Amino acid sequence: MARRPAALPDALVGRPFTRRDARELGVGDDRLRRRDLIAPFTGVRDTTQDADLGQHCLAALCALPPGSVLSHTTALRLYGVPLPWHLERDTSVHVHLPPGAGRVRHRGITVHHRAEPLPADRLGPLPVVPPSQAWCDAATLVGGDDLVVVGDGLLRRKSPPTSLDAMADHVRRLPPRTRGRRRLLQALPLLRARTDSPMETRTRLALVQAGLPCPLVNELVRDARGDVVAMPDLLYSHARLAIEYDGDVHRTDPTLWRRDVERREMLQDLGYLVLVVTADVIRFDPDIIVRRVRNALRTRT
Repeated sequence: MARRPAALPDALVGRPFTRRDARELGVGDDRLRRRDLIAPFTGVRDTTQDADLGQHCLAALCALPPGSVLSHTTALRLYGVPLPWHLERDTSVHVHLPPGAGRVRHRGITVHHRAEPLPADRLGPLPVVPPSQAWCDAATLVGGDDLVVVGDGLLRRKSPPTSLDAMADHVRRLPPRTRGRRRLLQALPLLRARTDSPMETRTRLALVQAGLPCPLVNELVRDARGDVVAMPDLLYSHARLAIEYDGDVHRTDPTLWRRDVERREMLQDLGYLVLVVTADVIRFDPDIIVRRVRNALRTRT
């Protein structure tokens, strides 16, 4: 029968640690090879078998020089921003290394070198670039609609990590030759606060790019007494036209479906036309919703 692994020192339990940390506490290499430990990165061990993103980032920082700051898609995930489809596959931990750091190579870690130090926010024990810098980092990976989707995610309606003013100020202070600066300046006027989902943003962009007016985002609709009736995803208040994005959860959750039906009936009682858009329309044929909105605006204004 195999012997149970020897207990680790308390200082190493529940957190990632380096082989050097272990040796300083008298833990030998044989113990570090036991199966109760995982090796997320070269020279790093962890007692947590099912590490979440935060724990995985802590393990990565153990393998990097002091002063490293989490960035790019990693920072966006930590801020709770849904990533565009093709960025979701990027599971690497992205970090900005401190100025003067030597060559660092670890599988599963993508390093970015800078000539000047970056400020860092703290998310618990994790050093993370500020939200506006995370958006600037994203501009080196994506552009166009995807960059607007990421920016809207940072300005979301619930617990936004930053503001539009802060993002605009950050972009305007970038040196002229900064990589991605042109993309950011193009995307900045298209950002809107108070969004709830990437597909809402993509619906709005499809309408604007077709030459239609920009709809209001999550604007409250009130009845004659001033009571809130609904908060449509997108709204043309002058035409009493509401646009709702329905994801699969709206179809599979009976409670949510009934609430949607009730809210739309209340809007219709107030004279609103409610148009519903789905993910397939926005992904594969956005002209469908563009035509419907254009026709509705033409007949209702």
